[in-house]
Amino acid sequence: GLNIINDDFLLRDIKKFTRDNNKVRVIGNIPYNITSSILFKLIEEREYISDAMFMVQYEVAKRMTAKQGTKDYSILSVLLNYFSNTRFCFKISPNVFYPKPKVFSAIVHITFKEIEKIVDDKLFIQVVKASFGNRRKTLKNSLTNSIFGSIDFENLSHLAVKRAEKLSTQEFILLANLIKEQLNGRGNQKLKGSD
Repeated sequence: GLNIINDDFLLRDIKKFTRDNNKVRVIGNIPYNITSSILFKLIEEREYISDAMFMVQYEVAKRMTAKQGTKDYSILSVLLNYFSNTRFCFKISPNVFYPKPKVFSAIVHITFKEIEKIVDDKLFIQVVKASFGNRRKTLKNSLTNSIFGSIDFENLSHLAVKRAEKLSTQEFILLANLIKEQLNGRGNQKLKGSD
């Protein structure tokens, strides 16, 4: 009953793997150079996925599970914290592989949440990505140099003076909703380069 498909995972429609409304489980030792692309795909198609267990590069695993305010806190930390429960399982030494790689690995388990719709998902992802675009700058500077350049950040001053790594997931949700309010006030004006 095993069906082997030799194909590019990033181009596959995950919905086609579901049967009888059952969600799929995704397991893999994934190519380290496309880990982020795979994770973003899972987030986009999460309604068809119950959970995922991956071996990833150790540094990426730390970013996936990092806490607010730490040096590893990143786009992946915020998005995975919002859309899933992500658990760092264990670290793996290069010594257990042949040929021996130059990096440590780790196993990470992701369980997607059933979340209440409190923010526009696409806008939320865009805001988080843009916020970390220049992580040493304040949010106002990072976002002004992104697709959100037309937003008036003076009214968002309590958030705009912070750096991205200092914001909690809830604050990113608030920021996205405040930006959405401004966009709605302009008749849902399209963001430059958002397509």
